[in-house]
Amino acid sequence: MIETSIKDGEMSVFMPLKLKKRGGRKMVLAPEGVQPPADDSGVDMTLLKALVKAHLWQRQLKSGKYSGMKELCERESITAKYAQLILRLNFLAPKLKEAIIDGTQPRHLKLADLMNNVPLLWNEQEEMFGLQIL
Repeated sequence: MIETSIKDGEMSVFMPLKLKKRGGRKMVLAPEGVQPPADDSGVDMTLLKALVKAHLWQRQLKSGKYSGMKELCERESITAKYAQLILRLNFLAPKLKEAIIDGTQPRHLKLADLMNNVPLLWNEQEEMFGLQIL
């Protein structure tokens, strides 16, 4: 079922697979009898992508790529409310951002938690999300 070959120092692995859509996402399904590797990274891709967007949009606004929020929203096909919520992530405590990037953030932490009523002071954010012990 799984074939491997080595040619010119390169190893190739051929494995039959199926692509399946679940909730709009494409997933790779391993063949029967093959255990897929566990994703132990702990990185929450939703949080990470939102954090990256926040930094990218802030940099684009500062550099003049977009003349303002209105143009950013039009080009990205998003609402002003969503853009504001994402851009607010730029004000998260560095310790919290680092935890999201490393995948060491608290397991209960979700993007919605970071978009509502987050304190401005970094030490209060760390306390709110339980990062003093990390």
